[in-house]
Amino acid sequence: MANEENLIPFNERTESEQRQIAQKGGIASGAARRRKRSMKEAADYYLSLPETDRRRVNALLRDEVDNEDIDNQMSVVMGITEAAKRGDARAAGVLLKMLGEENVDIRDFRYDGPKPQTAEAAILMLSDTVEAAVRALPDPTQEKISALIRKLVRGKMEDGQLDECTLTFRDIGKICSAFETVLQGVFHERIEYPSVDLSRAQHHSEQKQAEQKTEAKP
Repeated sequence: MANEENLIPFNERTESEQRQIAQKGGIASGAARRRKRSMKEAADYYLSLPETDRRRVNALLRDEVDNEDIDNQMSVVMGITEAAKRGDARAAGVLLKMLGEENVDIRDFRYDGPKPQTAEAAILMLSDTVEAAVRALPDPTQEKISALIRKLVRGKMEDGQLDECTLTFRDIGKICSAFETVLQGVFHERIEYPSVDLSRAQHHSEQKQAEQKTEAKP
């Protein structure tokens, strides 16, 4: 049961009680501001640390980023930029705001036209989205491809892009599985085979054939 004293309206309290309540509110507000400031300081500190994920480091190096500039902040910027390149309108908006474009309207990054009305149109829209995104995915693995497909399809659903078609949740699950099977077969991670000295291998083969001929003579 609530404390009955807490139910007394502020304007019905004595001047002394009002001052005490205001003082407590000011203390709580100051503590909240300090927590917020400390979170910002923690975020600034973490973003300034060097990136430790080797794959992301290699991706940044491939983009000709100087080694001393490769930190968590640069990695975050790369992630947002890659998402924008894959057609993520929200990521594009975030990127433009980071660049100082304050008046960003996410609708500027959407295609004009109606939402898919049929299952076939919806599948074509989804396939175009996921194929382009997976194609831009650095160092693709089965897990990364699967996670990206599910994320993109979920984003379309949350954005209401599938509200006017006849696809069911079961259909969408089957479509995602089909996308994964096809795209994992096309854009899977390539195996690096050891280099082979062909001239040396040919010489070894010729030498072995000569030995076999010698052994075959009576």
